[in-house]
Amino acid sequence: MTRLNALGLALAATMAAAALIAAPTVNATVLCKNTTTNPCSAKYPAKTTLSFALQTGTKLIFEEAAMGGLVLDECTSSAIASLTENEGKMGEKVRANVETKGWTWAGCSRNTVTEAGGQFEIDWIPGSNHGTVTAKKFKVKVETALYGVCIFLFENVDFGTLTEGAPAQLDVDVIPTEDINKHCPPTQMTATFIATSPTTTLAVAER
Repeated sequence: MTRLNALGLALAATMAAAALIAAPTVNATVLCKNTTTNPCSAKYPAKTTLSFALQTGTKLIFEEAAMGGLVLDECTSSAIASLTENEGKMGEKVRANVETKGWTWAGCSRNTVTEAGGQFEIDWIPGSNHGTVTAKKFKVKVETALYGVCIFLFENVDFGTLTEGAPAQLDVDVIPTEDINKHCPPTQMTATFIATSPTTTLAVAER
């Protein structure tokens, strides 16, 4: 082998290794009906309804993200209804689609509506029965007293954590990507949702 060929092979090997290191890791993720086996032995199939309602006695809050920021809006009721489009498999997150009418609001201090539905991606957290939830394409309009109409875009942002349970719990702590109208400062939304479908065990597991 010539020195040139050897250098070429070494360079190719180095580039391949770098690509493997740089490639993002996607866990094998499924939604599971039990937590007794791993990998999961009883999976929720595609087209499963995942619905959540704001935990009774709590509030969903929009507030300025800066420490000590002002509360812009708070709601005493909110519900999210979604439908999974896949079961999940190696290298694939579970995706759940939400129609515009599928995210509702009530008892809000300011007028609050969903302008556009979107998608949740659920990714298993290794060593647990829980998963991270990413939000994509959602738009929520809040008519604030201080900044006027703000339309918050949730595009590929960490939405919260789905915790195994019967029913499961969705803890939301998210800063929307931006206010499309450019009226509002960085804003944080927090809430605790409880699964209303299914109400039996819902866990996030490795396939």
